[in-house]
Amino acid sequence: MTPHGIYSSGELRYMRAWQQRKDTVLLPVTKLLNFLGIKPVAVSVAGILVAGITLWLSFVYTTPGYFLLGLLAHVVIDGIDGSLARNHRLDTDSGALVDTVADYVVSIMALTFIARFTPIPLWLLTSVGAIYGLLLAIAYIRNERGIPYRFMPRGRLGLYVLLFVHIWAGVLILAPALLTWLVLSLWLLVTGVRALQQQRRPL
Repeated sequence: MTPHGIYSSGELRYMRAWQQRKDTVLLPVTKLLNFLGIKPVAVSVAGILVAGITLWLSFVYTTPGYFLLGLLAHVVIDGIDGSLARNHRLDTDSGALVDTVADYVVSIMALTFIARFTPIPLWLLTSVGAIYGLLLAIAYIRNERGIPYRFMPRGRLGLYVLLFVHIWAGVLILAPALLTWLVLSLWLLVTGVRALQQQRRPL
């Protein structure tokens, strides 16, 4: 949605570079949604529901393909809600926060999917989910205080791609990639807390 809430400074630069083109391409779609009275937050929630339903189908029928298709649909929907907000001046800080929460919730779904369909240790998946949640919370506080991260690992940019490569291409890189992501997130979490502590110290 709008570039507020929980985004790194690097993400903001990236957003400004491609958002205008994406918004132009999706203008006919967002016009229809706006005409129907559909709000950006509703689109974000729809993306979560699609991922959740397809995850359930994958579990019930023991078929990974359902969730993988649902994940693709979520990524597409996740791109529509922001364009809807910007094209029709419906953007809010709370909407941006919902967008980030949606990304986190679907990332947890993806980790749950990995736990069911791969032999990756549960401790690693649980740690990644917990640390990522804490990192998002610290990022939000840092942004509120005007000291955003320069970059942050994102589920849709890292975990989703690795999941597709692992399941469909059969390239077993998911475990080492998740371990690397965990170490990076821990480092960002520690440096983020230190930055907040230093900001509170009197000169």
